[in-house]
Amino acid sequence: MGGKALDQAIIKTLAYADIFDYPLKKEEIWLFLIGKKTSKDELAKELERLTSVGQIGQKIGYYFLPKREKIVQIRKRRQIYSFEKAKIAQKVARIIIFLPGVKLVGLTGALAMTNNDKDDDIDFLIITSAGFLWTTRLLTVLITTLLGKRRTPRTRVVTDKICLNLFVDEDHLQFGPPDLYLAHEVLQMKPIYEKDHTYQKYLAANHWTEKFLPNWTKQVLSAKYQISKRHESRHYFWPLQIIFEQLFRRLQLTYMARRRTSELISNTQLRFHPQDAKKIVSQKYQQKLKDLKIPLDKSQDHF
Repeated sequence: MGGKALDQAIIKTLAYADIFDYPLKKEEIWLFLIGKKTSKDELAKELERLTSVGQIGQKIGYYFLPKREKIVQIRKRRQIYSFEKAKIAQKVARIIIFLPGVKLVGLTGALAMTNNDKDDDIDFLIITSAGFLWTTRLLTVLITTLLGKRRTPRTRVVTDKICLNLFVDEDHLQFGPPDLYLAHEVLQMKPIYEKDHTYQKYLAANHWTEKFLPNWTKQVLSAKYQISKRHESRHYFWPLQIIFEQLFRRLQLTYMARRRTSELISNTQLRFHPQDAKKIVSQKYQQKLKDLKIPLDKSQDHF
């Protein structure tokens, strides 16, 4: 048997997903197993045992915490909404990927896990060429505005709107400080379009996620894409672009000045999050572990 450590890792993984009303399939539990490397066979045996003694529930291939069977239908309903929203995201991303400086367009948030509700928006991550961050943001803002798809701080009805909440340049792909919440956010991102193996570089730059979700990182990250000091296709841009980048940065920062709240803004990463989701998730996760009488492991469960 897998032992107590594997039992607790499984229950922790289901508890984290439960925050989002998201039951997990067997393969998903293995991928997102918190802080524990194991084989798929060992996991399957432990899932069977935990189900048989009532420590977890199972229905039509989905696993969940006891008395949480109703979230299976929630997930199935949200999958339908997510499918339609994904088609919208693909249409918009198909245009954005051709803009100068765009290296990757990806989904983040609930849609990345096919867990969007009907009225939710669509969160994008955009990776840019080095030195193109502010230029790329301005262009994507203009394009999504012209398409009538951009979510702004003043947008009241956000259904199917594109939230441009995360921009990163290709030379600064590592996120931090490392924690369980951020590990999920990094690995759940789903690329729609990408160039120059940018997705693999993104994974390699965030290899620290292995500490929190070791099976996922081991499964997906190919050794040949390990990060190096220089990328395969570094963009050497002309002096005029440097001038434009500085100008566009100044213009956008001036526009944002009166609207700034908790955003992270630099020349290499832009993160726009109107709510502190990390704090909310952390509190709910810790409370669930307390209710389940599962000890908190600071090395794996910290936020």
